[in-house]
Amino acid sequence: MAERNFYAYQIDFQKLKKSPDGKETYSNFWSYRNFKNMIDDITFKNKNDIKRVYNGWFMLLDEIKEFNEKVNNSEHKYMVGRFLYAEYGYVGKLRHVDTLAQRDNDKDPREGEERFVYFYIRASDGLLVLQGDTKVIRSKVESYFSELGKEYLQNNYIHDISVSTLLRGDFLDEIKKLDSVNKIEIELAVEKTNSYENELMRVAKKQAEEFEANYATIVMQSKYKKESLKGYEKLLEKIKPRGNVAPVKGVSNIKVIGKQDGEFKRVYLSKISEKYSVNVKVDQNKNLDPEDVYMKLKNIGLKRELLWREEDGEKD
Repeated sequence: MAERNFYAYQIDFQKLKKSPDGKETYSNFWSYRNFKNMIDDITFKNKNDIKRVYNGWFMLLDEIKEFNEKVNNSEHKYMVGRFLYAEYGYVGKLRHVDTLAQRDNDKDPREGEERFVYFYIRASDGLLVLQGDTKVIRSKVESYFSELGKEYLQNNYIHDISVSTLLRGDFLDEIKKLDSVNKIEIELAVEKTNSYENELMRVAKKQAEEFEANYATIVMQSKYKKESLKGYEKLLEKIKPRGNVAPVKGVSNIKVIGKQDGEFKRVYLSKISEKYSVNVKVDQNKNLDPEDVYMKLKNIGLKRELLWREEDGEKD
């Protein structure tokens, strides 16, 4: 057995919505039917066509399974699967951990050891439980669905798809533990939405678009090194309300740097995420047993309460 961490997220689609006064904004909704059709559209293609190559590594949707089970007289419909990725380019000599003996590595530079990242998606509300990994992170999964599903989304008049972090604690409470706050960085995902909720963010968004940038960061730093920022709480409360409510649309992360007991500390919004530590079966090579992982993920989904969604959200 081996312990692995899994993190909870919320999947949303965005659609264009016109208000009574004629203004157009993007609103979020969840539709399992749309998501399933988008995934079918992706997996129908050749695997080389759904591969995304980055600098020195690639990822692709390797496996997907759908289930509809009866649990305690209620329906539990869900999807499980995994992403495959591998790193390539560098070939070094191999070392034995016990003897430090060295030998040549016969791996080709275009070959890489495969890695798998497992996930679960609940049909009823778009809950995503994703295995923690240094490569296949939230933003990579979001961009993968967005890019590979682009044709389907456009054909169905859906603006985009997003993956948002679910929080296990209160971000503002974590910041209040600091003795002083010296720097705040707010990262905006410029291309994701037009519904920014304060003037500061709208200005940053507009300037980033002029530069043809996908992301913009607003940085606020104390005037003097030994002094704390003043009045930052009200700004952060507007951007990230208390509790496990997600930040306003367009904010992908907030980083706060301050001091606690004389030492610099960093509080990241993205790191106060809902986490599950799970013991899963492994083989002699320490590879995870897929069926055991899927069963453990299903159990997480059975126990986790439903996500809150607006009343006007789409239903399947």
